[in-house]
Amino acid sequence: MPSELDQRYDAVLAAVTGPGGRVVLGKDEAGRTVVGNLPPTLPSFFKAFCALNGQVEAVIAGAERLTFADLDRISDDLAPALVAHHGIQKGDRVGIAMRNCPSWILSYMAVVKAGGIATLLNGWWQAHELLHALELTDPKLLIADGPRAQRIAAACGPWPLVTLPVEQPHSVALQPLLREGTRSAAALPEIGPEDDATILFT
Repeated sequence: MPSELDQRYDAVLAAVTGPGGRVVLGKDEAGRTVVGNLPPTLPSFFKAFCALNGQVEAVIAGAERLTFADLDRISDDLAPALVAHHGIQKGDRVGIAMRNCPSWILSYMAVVKAGGIATLLNGWWQAHELLHALELTDPKLLIADGPRAQRIAAACGPWPLVTLPVEQPHSVALQPLLREGTRSAAALPEIGPEDDATILFT
């Protein structure tokens, strides 16, 4: 029997997705449920949402404050760097192993904008667990903070690894990915609704 919380959740979901709600659900050609009034890909969704909420603070981490416009702009700079400096191509898997921090969010957005498949590695995993996930997914690149990079190194895999000093502000922490800090002019691939975006271990 549904709990009171279940019933409240169902009522809110029905109000949001029902007639006149903010989220319009429909069916695609294959009969799958799709959202009809949102951009069809994550990069286009990020762009639209960040534009609509540009001046709203999106991330608060200690003294750092990033608006949605900041997230979009910084990830726009980072995505071509992943292509130009790290060889990321559409469909490449890119592992992210970090604690919760601004660099995690920006890395995720940039990987998806670059056409990569963000492969999210549990920050609590030990070396043998990381090795198992990496062998399953075979990422082209790993982005990690210091402690997770040490565990990945202990797994002795062949994967290229970039370690970010996430205890620093994002402008410093992301420099190993940007290389020289200059914006790359590398072209980003076209992303479609059927392209994979994320691998998440549950």
